[in-house]
This record gives sequence, structure tokens and C-alpha cells, in this order.
Amino acid sequence: MARNKEFIDLKATSSKNLLRQFEAKRQRIVNERKQYVMQGAARNDKEETMPRLDVVESQKELSATKGVKKCTSKKLDFTHLQSTLSTINKRMNFTHETLEVQPSIPERIT
Repeated sequence: MARNKEFIDLKATSSKNLLRQFEAKRQRIVNERKQYVMQGAARNDKEETMPRLDVVESQKELSATKGVKKCTSKKLDFTHLQSTLSTINKRMNFTHETLEVQPSIPERIT
């Protein structure tokens, strides 16, 4: 009978140890998750996992034009900036006119 009691005590002790280990692991995971969320990493990961539309479109274009070479050189067009540049030039070249002011001193009558 003493042997069975000893076995039961051993089993109970090992179960308690397993429960403690499980609880410690669970607590560590909870704490790591809290820290992860506080750093904002969860939000960033969600953004990265969602496919971006422009990436998907470019992949479709690549598969559709496979084997066809495109001309990659583009001419840059700055005509839309011309009015802005002319406005800046006008402001830079603007000369301030100085006006001479004659102080009016009243004459003394003596």
C-alpha cells in the first residue's frame, strides 16, 4: 500500500510540475504577444501579408508580356512645371522700387 501511495505522490508531483511548466510557457507567450502588439508590429505584419495591387498588376504584366522586350527608356516631360518656374523667376528678379520721402517740416513763424 505504501508503494502505491508513493507512486500516486510521484505522479501528482510530476503533474504539478507539468502544470507549472505549461502555465509558465503560456504566461511567457502572453507577455510576448503584449509586447509585440505594443510595438505595433502586428499592424505592420498585417499590411505586409495583404497583397499590394500594384505588385499583382505588375506580375500579371510580366506573365502577359513574357518574351516581349519593352523599351524602358522614357522621356521626362517637365512642361507642366513651366508656369511654376516662370513665377519663381519673376519673384527672384523683382526689383524693389524705393521711394524717396521728403519730410514735411512746418515753417516757424517768428
